Amino acid sequence: MPSLFSRLVSPPARRSFWPPETVNVGGLTYPLLPTYPSPLSFKQEEIAPGYVGFATQAMMANPIVFACMEYRRKTFAQARFQWQRLANSSAGPAGSYFGTSELGILELPWQNATTEDLLDVMIQHADLGGNAFAVRRGETITLLRPDWVSIVAASRGDPDQGSAAIDAELMGYAYWPGGKGSGNEPEILLPEDVAHFAPTKDPTAHWRGMSWLAPTIRDIMGDAAASTHKLKYFESGASGAVVVKMDPTIVNTPEKFDAWVEKLEQGHGGVSNAYKRWYLSAATDVTTVGDNLRQQDFAVTTGKGESRIASAAGVPPILVGFSEGLAAATYSNYGMARRSYIDATLMDLWNHAAAALQSILTIPGASRLAVDTRRIPLLQEDEKDRAEIQQLDAGAIRSLIDGGFVPDAVVDAVTAGDLARLKGNHTGYFSVQLNPPSDGTEPADAVASARAALRKVGIARPTDEQVAEHLGVSDRTIRRWKRRSRD
Repeated sequence: MPSLFSRLVSPPARRSFWPPETVNVGGLTYPLLPTYPSPLSFKQEEIAPGYVGFATQAMMANPIVFACMEYRRKTFAQARFQWQRLANSSAGPAGSYFGTSELGILELPWQNATTEDLLDVMIQHADLGGNAFAVRRGETITLLRPDWVSIVAASRGDPDQGSAAIDAELMGYAYWPGGKGSGNEPEILLPEDVAHFAPTKDPTAHWRGMSWLAPTIRDIMGDAAASTHKLKYFESGASGAVVVKMDPTIVNTPEKFDAWVEKLEQGHGGVSNAYKRWYLSAATDVTTVGDNLRQQDFAVTTGKGESRIASAAGVPPILVGFSEGLAAATYSNYGMARRSYIDATLMDLWNHAAAALQSILTIPGASRLAVDTRRIPLLQEDEKDRAEIQQLDAGAIRSLIDGGFVPDAVVDAVTAGDLARLKGNHTGYFSVQLNPPSDGTEPADAVASARAALRKVGIARPTDEQVAEHLGVSDRTIRRWKRRSRD
């Protein structure tokens, strides 16, 4: 196994206190940075922080968290990657997309897998663990369980300080098969072999990502408690607590009291006995204590929790069908919510994923890995807006060409949204309306000039219609001018 720090100047051996979580590489010991925060002093029934706790007690146990994660996964996995040019070249303008064989590993990351499978696992790992680690081995990508990975950070000058040093830098990753408690030795991975996807940075460790579930623990627990309360309410016959008062002269011994309680429970306790008639003696009084779900405004209470969790996930409630979102559901609101989700959440996730994955690819010159948004189903619902934009672009192209600019340069400038590209691309000729009136010989000169301008932009034999369009006049006017010149 190659030395992780062979590129560094080996510092002299030192005797000092080392943190308990360290790794020995090349004869030197370096501190590790876990990829999830250290457990806090939570009660036993609360959600344990970390990958396993969020997976078992949040995603798998809470329908709100599951709905948010599933919506993020289904939309995030629609991405398809292409190279995007950063500057104009003979192969295409800046911003245009192109593909190479290097992208094949993203299209087939492992056996019987696709780009969608790769992104599915990446976003799930990032949601639960705050980090996703994709390792390239030849022409195969392997995804590592995030809580089995530690980050190796060190200082060139003072390794004792580890990641706390002012010149600390990322040295690599330590993967523990089965976790740190398994007894297996870690495998050291170089940074250039690992695509580290961490869309939300941990404020206490900038090399590490943070799960969006971390701030929502209390809300998830509150929703779970509300669901338990609702279940208990229906198990008790859809009513509050029942207080039964009995005449002490009748139930005057513990044995009689217990027998009477048992008889009441058998006849009226539980869901199966709900709505049955009660037959009691005159000395017995039954009272219901506590509010029902309507009096407690239960829907509003749970709806607020749903919205808070959805907000942390970056998913508008209306998109995942939560009650507060549906209360304001209109076609217009849905469209604005979808666009907000795409602009604020999805594009950010895609940009982070592309930046991470390009670190394990060979990048063509003057380009970057990007998501090709032209082929994503979620973005195809704005076809009307796109058609209107194209219509406006077409009008601008026509106006600029009529103004005397070279057509190819006009198309390039309009599609790139940069009119500065038209500089130096004017033919020097204008529409006849821009020329001052003169004697009868002027129209013939204008026709000749128009033909010369059209030949300059690649039209070898301009027709009368093309000349008329260039000059902004009718075909009849051109024919009249030609007759006048012959006379």
